[in-house]
Amino acid sequence: MLNVGKQDVARIEVTVDEETLHYVWDSVSEAWYLFDQAEGATEEDDVRIPDELWNNRDVLLENPDVVDTVTENLKDPEEYGLDPAAVRVWVGFNRNKAHEFFLGDLTPDGRHRYALTSGQTELFTVPAEWASAVEELATDPPLPPAEES
Repeated sequence: MLNVGKQDVARIEVTVDEETLHYVWDSVSEAWYLFDQAEGATEEDDVRIPDELWNNRDVLLENPDVVDTVTENLKDPEEYGLDPAAVRVWVGFNRNKAHEFFLGDLTPDGRHRYALTSGQTELFTVPAEWASAVEELATDPPLPPAEES
């Protein structure tokens, strides 16, 4: 599904319920930033994510274990929570390449989530704990505490 090393990832977009958060790696400051996509936003609007917070959420940059291939030729993505997908993840790499995958429903045992790579028909499962951590990049971003004025 996702077979890259940490050094290759330059941008991550995670969408949950039509809310997308964009994370960008800045090689000069060697830090991750939450990228502000709002119209008129400038670099000053981006939020640097402290290393200690990002390192706790570094799961997307690690290769997840594909637990099981459910089918090689998915016919009904809706049955697995993939039409529409609960979570969309787009990963951009330094070499102008990208990878997109989708996370769907939990498996009946609750230990895994269904997953699908964009443009593919192979349905597989990934650990639910990994999928939740990826989803939290959109639902609970690793932001520094608000500065007091």
